[in-house]
Amino acid sequence: MSKLKRFIAALTVAVMAFSCIANISFASVPSDVVDTEYEEAAKVLGALGIMVGDEGTGLFRPEDAIKRSEVTKVAVALKGLTEVADSSSSITKFPDVSIEHWANGYINVGTTEGLVIGDDLGNFRPDDQITFAEAVTILVRALGYEPQAITKGGFPSGYIVTGSSIGLTKGISASGNQLISRGDVAELAYNALTIKLMEQVGFGNNVSYEVVDKTLLSDRLDVELVTGTVTAVGNSAIEGTGVDKGSIKIDDTVYKVGNADVRNVLGFYVDAYISKAQGKKDTLLVAVPASGKNSVIKITADNLNSITASGSSKVVSYSADGSSKTSKVTVSSDATVVYNGMVGTWEDFDMIDSGSIVLLDTNKNKKYNIVFVNETVNYVVDEIVSSSHKIIDKYDQNALVLDPDDDNLTFIIDKNNEAVDIEELKEWDVITLTISRDGNLVYGTVIEHVVEGEITEKDKDGFYIEGKKYKVAANYPSELKISDKGTFYLDVEGKIAAYDNTESRSNNYAYLSDMAVKSGLSSVLELEVFTADGETLTLTAASKMKVNNTSGLTYDKAFTAIGSKGQLITYELNAKGEVSKINTVIDSDEIDEDNFVLNFTESEVVYKSSSSKLMANAMNVKVDSNTLIFDIPEGSKDTDDYAVRDRSYFVDGNKYDIKVYDVTENLTAGVVIVTNSDSRAGEDSSIAVVEKVSKSTNSSGEEVEKLYAFQDGKEIVLSTSKSGVLKKSSGKTLETGDIIQFKTNGAGEIDGITVLFDINDAEIEESVEHSQNMTTVYGKVTKKFSNSFNLSVNGGSVQNYEIGDAKIYVVEEVKSSKQVSVGSASDIQKFDDANPERVFVRIYKDVVQEIVIIK
Repeated sequence: MSKLKRFIAALTVAVMAFSCIANISFASVPSDVVDTEYEEAAKVLGALGIMVGDEGTGLFRPEDAIKRSEVTKVAVALKGLTEVADSSSSITKFPDVSIEHWANGYINVGTTEGLVIGDDLGNFRPDDQITFAEAVTILVRALGYEPQAITKGGFPSGYIVTGSSIGLTKGISASGNQLISRGDVAELAYNALTIKLMEQVGFGNNVSYEVVDKTLLSDRLDVELVTGTVTAVGNSAIEGTGVDKGSIKIDDTVYKVGNADVRNVLGFYVDAYISKAQGKKDTLLVAVPASGKNSVIKITADNLNSITASGSSKVVSYSADGSSKTSKVTVSSDATVVYNGMVGTWEDFDMIDSGSIVLLDTNKNKKYNIVFVNETVNYVVDEIVSSSHKIIDKYDQNALVLDPDDDNLTFIIDKNNEAVDIEELKEWDVITLTISRDGNLVYGTVIEHVVEGEITEKDKDGFYIEGKKYKVAANYPSELKISDKGTFYLDVEGKIAAYDNTESRSNNYAYLSDMAVKSGLSSVLELEVFTADGETLTLTAASKMKVNNTSGLTYDKAFTAIGSKGQLITYELNAKGEVSKINTVIDSDEIDEDNFVLNFTESEVVYKSSSSKLMANAMNVKVDSNTLIFDIPEGSKDTDDYAVRDRSYFVDGNKYDIKVYDVTENLTAGVVIVTNSDSRAGEDSSIAVVEKVSKSTNSSGEEVEKLYAFQDGKEIVLSTSKSGVLKKSSGKTLETGDIIQFKTNGAGEIDGITVLFDINDAEIEESVEHSQNMTTVYGKVTKKFSNSFNLSVNGGSVQNYEIGDAKIYVVEEVKSSKQVSVGSASDIQKFDDANPERVFVRIYKDVVQEIVIIK
């Protein structure tokens, strides 16, 4: 179990008043029953382990039919016999129920208890759908009322009449031999929890049955139903002081919080289900707002018109969804204000841009005594930095740090109804968060709802994509326009929180390497372009084309309008594959997202990996996953020298000569052309263990070097772009056993290296932190395990390293020479004087990437 999940399990965190946020579902409630008639039943039965959502999706499917095996499981679980069922699956009582069937144990116990029986042929038919009458019969038996049902006519009418008389079928729409839904079975089971049981009280010749003061809930499941007002959850309290983390206070009694979801119950009058397990502290399993006890007004930020002072009170003006009618409500100054889960001040009760406000009246006197202000903010994941527990936002908000070892911090990130580690998040995930004023209480829900298409129209309320209107979330910093095309990422409210136009834009930018008019029967304009896909294409211009804002240009006028080769352009093709439109760049030091602009050209710009920024005098710009990066060496006219890179091309601290285009309002580069760069290799590149270096000549007859090495678990041979590349800082040529990283040019030739380990220093142990992402360690193995080992540097503290999927190499001295080979985990051995081998380890983003054994 990860640190985050241990943290969540230990504290059962998050004191959030989130009941009002549209479309948010919590880990304890399947999303498809939220705000339905089945929500309370599903929530309680899920907490008790009687009926849960589907594994994987977490959905409850309340309208789906249910199987005989599933209802049997429900009945057995209601009687508190789940553990018995788990230990009763080694045999089977029916020929159509295999030992491997998931419900075999439940069916065995169910038949032993007399809850279910087989058919006339001796089969159970576990996958048959079940009717209302059959489901009621099973639960009437579970409650002990079968003798009464038999006296009233037996199956089916006697059981149905009995079920109705004891309140079992209350609120159920199905009847008779209709197939019953999962939702209605949940309602039956929920009703059954608190119905008094019937038990046999006379025996022998005086057999008799009577209703006793016992229930399935209290006497079979050891759970007590408590009602009252939640006055504190953790350190947040609506009156008095808070309680310990992992605790909840209902009226004046404090209970331990087990795995209960308590984010949305502070201040509510609740039905609380308390586990009374013998020998353990009373523990809350689930708390649900009690029906008819809480008057609630829920107002989303979009429907909130104003909050104005009126004496010591505040007047809230709001509209209902889809209505132009305005309503008003007055809240007096003695109301308790809870801001994002923590009790706040009267000043926290104010207008918000996103999220919602909930007004709660627990006294039923139409005076709202608690105000929940749930103000949300969206983070769009750009990068996760595991080592520092950071979520980096794509739109330059401050990094969100969620450290599970911070005792002051309580947080949970919810995705698909389950708590997740931040390491499980990926780029473009949208997280809608509430964060308390002090930053110590954070709840986020991850949304993976995307819309792909093109904006075709807009009005004052939003943008239309594929005919459907979407509003823009407050976090999105740029201006969307008609014809914007790509992937739009939505937040919890269904608003556009992020926009990725990578795919549509990648066909648009190209470097115009050459152009010429070709004469013939009809002259044509040909253009050689190096595209954002890294391809060199020769394209023909249409007979009439548009250059910048001028349409209908013939080939000669288009040639003149384009001006020169050796420049970045944007282009479009017609249905014939001809170039129909070209835009050339406008020089501008201003942000202009409506035009294609060159913002600045600068030399020796330093890259900072911590912020993903190119630090220039003219403008510091961020490079993200959308930024197109062309590697086009200064003065080169050969597209074989060109390459398209991604952000990992940039190395922390390296210097670059660059041209930057289409900078957005959040100072992110649209396109960067690198014309010259430092020679250091990128930290994300795999190491190469040098086998040998030789001299050679390239196709131009120039002397170069050839590297023979092992990389990514196999032997490689690469040439350099020029002579003298494969040298160490001492000036010596690389030797067998040296460990390097290298970078290549567009032709795949090595044009720069970083030496991580010099074989001549094999006796020098050290640990080197190259950056926040990469560390190398060289030392002695002190203990070996099946998939890890302990390593010490210079006899210092011992660190354990997971081998995982790391590539392993062996550098071994053979007589007077050395040889390199691919190794395995078994080659890693404890250091001793008779076997004095050391181990080199490269760790990148907290994961061991390679291990080199130096013998």
